[in-house]
Amino acid sequence: MVDLNGVERPGWPLEHSSNIVTGITVVDLDEDGSPEIAYGTGDGQVHLRDINGNSVGSYPVDLGSRLQYQPTIAELGGSSGNGLICTTNNSRIELLNRSGESLPGWPQQLPVPSGTIPVSGDIDGDASTDIVVATQDGRVHVFNIMGRELEGWPFRLGARPVTGVPALGNLIDEGNSLQIAIASVDSLVYLLNSNGRMAGAWRWPDKVNARSWQPLICSTDQGKAVIAVTQSGEINAWNAEGRLLNGFPVETGSGCIAPPVVADMDGDGATELITVSPSGTVQATQLSVNSAGSEIWPMAMRDQFNSGAFFRGDLPAVTVEQITGEFQGSVTLGYSLTDHTLSDLTVSYSTDAGYSWIPTENYTLTPNSLTWRSEEDLPYADIGTCMLKITPFTGSQTGESGTSGLFHIDNNQPPVMMISSLTPISDGTISLSYTLEDTEGDDISIEGVYSYDDGVTWNLLDLFGNVTDIEGFQYGDSLFLTPPSEAAENTLFRIRASDADPGPWTGFDGLEVDSADRPSLQIVAPTTEVSGDVEFSIRFTQGIASLEMLPCQYSTDLGEHWHDATMRDTVSADSTGAELTFIWDSSTDVPQLDSKTVQLRALPVPGSYGVPVPSSVFHLDNNSSPRCRIEYPERYDLFRGLVPVTFTVADTEWDTITLDLQYRLYNRDDTWHSAKGIINNRIIDPSRYSTILDWNSSVDLPDVSGMELELRLLAADKDSIWSETVGPIALANSDIPQVISATVSSLNSVSKIMEVAFELMDPRKRQLTLSADYSADDGLSWNRASVSVTPAVLSNGSYSGFLQWNYGNDSLAGKEVTLRLTPLYGNNEPGRTRIIRQTFQ
Repeated sequence: MVDLNGVERPGWPLEHSSNIVTGITVVDLDEDGSPEIAYGTGDGQVHLRDINGNSVGSYPVDLGSRLQYQPTIAELGGSSGNGLICTTNNSRIELLNRSGESLPGWPQQLPVPSGTIPVSGDIDGDASTDIVVATQDGRVHVFNIMGRELEGWPFRLGARPVTGVPALGNLIDEGNSLQIAIASVDSLVYLLNSNGRMAGAWRWPDKVNARSWQPLICSTDQGKAVIAVTQSGEINAWNAEGRLLNGFPVETGSGCIAPPVVADMDGDGATELITVSPSGTVQATQLSVNSAGSEIWPMAMRDQFNSGAFFRGDLPAVTVEQITGEFQGSVTLGYSLTDHTLSDLTVSYSTDAGYSWIPTENYTLTPNSLTWRSEEDLPYADIGTCMLKITPFTGSQTGESGTSGLFHIDNNQPPVMMISSLTPISDGTISLSYTLEDTEGDDISIEGVYSYDDGVTWNLLDLFGNVTDIEGFQYGDSLFLTPPSEAAENTLFRIRASDADPGPWTGFDGLEVDSADRPSLQIVAPTTEVSGDVEFSIRFTQGIASLEMLPCQYSTDLGEHWHDATMRDTVSADSTGAELTFIWDSSTDVPQLDSKTVQLRALPVPGSYGVPVPSSVFHLDNNSSPRCRIEYPERYDLFRGLVPVTFTVADTEWDTITLDLQYRLYNRDDTWHSAKGIINNRIIDPSRYSTILDWNSSVDLPDVSGMELELRLLAADKDSIWSETVGPIALANSDIPQVISATVSSLNSVSKIMEVAFELMDPRKRQLTLSADYSADDGLSWNRASVSVTPAVLSNGSYSGFLQWNYGNDSLAGKEVTLRLTPLYGNNEPGRTRIIRQTFQ
């Protein structure tokens, strides 16, 4: 390593026992401002050196196989710094931290070796880095930071990718997600959206006249564009709709032997595209006159450091305190922001060390701290792999989220043990009767100790009987103890119950128990879901009593409120007379209730001592399941696109019902698939218990002909039930129209108008119209959008147009909305739709 004067720096050069086989990447994994250098050697090791040539952390790291390409960078978020992405010849992709350790979820095994250098960026707009790699079988994979492949990926190219680096960027500034530009060896160039589909209105793939270098994404005078330079020297530039920019392609007059670069070579504020010919001639072709400094992905590895990373730049970032330890209830941690002019912060929690995240609203914020009410999200939980994530927003842009360290949530309520009696039996053994109160109904263990010196020291008490792994139905069984032979009158005893946590000690002197604290009885809760007449066991610790002497109460809110219970007359006792069975008429007290937090307790017998002991929580379901039946279609009916499913639903409580239609291939596959192409609302009130559910089958099964399916319908309120299977029916979806592209061309947040450019296609060249519907609940219900379509009627040769949506009329400000575009033909029959997701400010 030499400085600008050609002088070798201290610590350099370095000698290796194996050849360096990759390029060099300059990184700053701990973001301390001091760079490191990463590269791979032929012995399968990845090296990380500081500026003085010293190995960093545990590097070099042996990956078990030779690196295919130089390492690249992935932002880890918050204060975690950056990670190192490595692909190896044995088809693995690895993510390492600065210490050389694999991050959680890594490595991942690819089906075949990588065909491109991996790159990183926030592909799906969730404020967390994703990793993009194309494999030699022509598939483009996208993994999140925990190693999980994103939904909708991989995408299948028509051929294997061109060796090099895919480009990341966003040509339409829609939301926070990134697009991926990539070329394949069959001279095709693709632009892919974050959902794994070809982007917007692109007429993809676009073909060039020779094999292309991997594309770039840059600004031009005509807007953002994908730039692809072929090895024959032709420069192509496409806009967000896949159309060539005016003046392109441009011929350089010679070939191009290296990946192109975009830069402002002479510092005049204009950008040029730099290419190198086979003769060594460097040529500059002007792209813009006013966009210097705004390049998106201007060179093969994106920047002069070879990072391969689309950094979030000046977007807001949050750094979160790395808390550790055990917490119960509220969890408070500090955070700091790089930008205090934010529109919002969101909070999520993870119970699996960050592998998956669950949004929460159960928190309070101050300018510098967050308090999460974990007991509302994780009641009774005892989990040692919890994390918190804070994500900042400014306008429509998602900033860089920060995550806490791993910590332990213990919201488990330990059991409480109460002693009813101590009774001497033969050989000095003592029978101990007790009750247990444990809200969760956990398995319980019991331990006892004794002391001769007024509690200064304690010794283990010999207990036997049912003292370990006591299940809920065994609560209240007697156990036995043998007092130590040297026990005196002043000997202290104490005993407690434990689940994951120990409960409080209950103490007694000698063989005396305070009768005022004696529990009345032990109620044994059911361990399965119950309804109607609920049968319980009562385990008495002080004799037997009649049912009429035992007033009982129930609670549905974890014991906060208690109500008198309606009891049946049916009573039976076991052979010992110490256990009684009684029945609660829950249908009278709580009809239609479906709750997992129900408890019962019996009050002390009038005139006796004791405290009421609640049962464990149990699941009471007095909600009746709905019934449903498909009336139509019938066997062997043939459909093109639209399948009208006539059904009837019955429900004794007249609840609102949610429907789900599923299909499976007849005699070919036992797997059921939920239909995504439901046109009308899937949430129905009693007025629509007998109606039609319209399924646009071309959304789920496009271009099929003669495919046979079976159908079934799910009806759900608090309970769910499937209809009987109907069919087979046949689909012929190969000749119906479809929306082949749709992209947001403009969005005015003041007038609340969004314009969408679209293009339709119809194999039979029919006259078409376009219908637009929106959903604000992820497709459960749909409403007609306030749109105007130009032209209103589309015919062959003119299947392109514009749609203007006045979303302000539909009261959608501040909501995340799905817009569905459907081509209509014939008697308003639907073709294959296209979806646009948009968050309005």
